Amino acid sequence: MSVSFTALSLIFAAILAGLAYVFGIATVRQPDLWRKLPRERVVGEVIAVICLVWCTVHILPLLEGNMVRFRAWVRILAPILAVLSFFFLDYLFTRALGGLILLLINDLLHGAFTVHLPARPVFALVSYTFGIAALFLIGTPWRFRDLLEKCKLSVRWRSWSTGTLAAAALYYAVCGLIK
Repeated sequence: MSVSFTALSLIFAAILAGLAYVFGIATVRQPDLWRKLPRERVVGEVIAVICLVWCTVHILPLLEGNMVRFRAWVRILAPILAVLSFFFLDYLFTRALGGLILLLINDLLHGAFTVHLPARPVFALVSYTFGIAALFLIGTPWRFRDLLEKCKLSVRWRSWSTGTLAAAALYYAVCGLIK
């Protein structure tokens, strides 16, 4: 399963543009969004299932030799983990979003190398920055909630977050199209 660098870049740009909308407009229009979105279970479960399927696709070829017998277990455990995460994982949306961003960044970095993207070190620096932010989404998801609250209360935080995410969305869209 190989998705083109252009498609992945545009998908990631769309996610960043969506987050820019959330931080810039939705936090003002929906005052309780900062409380509800980070713990959203249904959307978080959809993203988590996508991440688990994606991880399973990456893991299965690694199970070689004596470990081939574990491939069936991985296929069985992936949907079980998806169901368990729905019921037992707090901040499901935030953690799943972080996982999705990490998976996308991994493939984007590989894709940038294979298509010989111009200014690849800049692309790598921006991508690693988002990868580190994704690790914070997974490890300390309440920071996402706190940032949403700050964007709701402060024009300065809202402008900075929206501008950064919109600029990054534009950057990834352009990188995907100029390759």
